[in-house]
This record gives sequence, structure tokens and C-alpha cells, in this order.
Amino acid sequence: ESGLYPTMIYNTKQELSFGNSEISIGAMGDSFYEYLLKVWLQGGKREMKYRRMYDKSINGILDKLIHMSRPNYLTYVAELKSGSVIHKMDHLSCFLGGNLALGAYTHPDGLDSLIAQRQLRTGKQLAYTCYQMYARSKSGLAPEYVKFGSAKDDFVKG
Repeated sequence: ESGLYPTMIYNTKQELSFGNSEISIGAMGDSFYEYLLKVWLQGGKREMKYRRMYDKSINGILDKLIHMSRPNYLTYVAELKSGSVIHKMDHLSCFLGGNLALGAYTHPDGLDSLIAQRQLRTGKQLAYTCYQMYARSKSGLAPEYVKFGSAKDDFVKG
């Protein structure tokens, strides 16, 4: 198990079932990943199952969805559709930089642990990419999403 969850989860039976095979940290997926950590924190860090779910999900994101663009090496979070990587990053995915930093600073093994440092480093890199989404726009507003890999300048607006 990668810790990644599809955007459609049905919770209407005795067991969870999945409605599709699309994995996104952006639209339709952002709140799930964001609130795994927040539920643990708001609960006084007592229900470790949420921290474990968060850490497992973050490991899946870091191992399967984090990529780096060329030529300027911007870190971005891609999507998965039916097992194929889609090199597209929604603006809604920009929460992940701060979420990774919060997860690193509250990591049970401490901020100096290798896991926390990996999360913090990636969070900073993602935040910089999100800044670039604004900075490279003529209006100063970030687009809804950007596509990576199809341009000589890291990404194109969606």
C-alpha cells in the first residue's frame, strides 16, 4: 500500500470502497490529505492512527508523485490516472508545501529526523514552485493548474 487514496471514496457500506483510480493532491483530493495531519493535531496528538495515515500518505506522495521539472528544477506534485503519471499540478495542490512543513515541525521523531527533514525540504521546494506559478503570470495570479514537461520553460499554464 502506497498510502495514496483515489479522489472518490465511498463510505456507504461496512467497508470503504473506491470509485475511481485517480489520485490527485489538487482538486477533489486536497482536503483529505490536509486534514489527516490537522485531525491529529487538533485531537491533541492522541490518536496516532491519523498521524500514521498522514505519514504513510506523505511517503506515497514523496515517492510516487513528487517530480522535478527542467530546465529550472522546480519541484511539483503530479497526479496519477489509472496508474499513469500526469505531469500536471493544480493550484489547489499548493497547500502541500505548508502542510509538509507543519508535519515536519510536529513529527514524533523530531524536526531533526531524516523523515522530517525530507518533508521540510520538499515543502520549501513546492512553496517555491507555487510562488513561480504567480510570478510567471502576467496578471500576478496563478492559473488553475500548470502542465510540466511540454515547454522549454518548466511549465505551461493550463
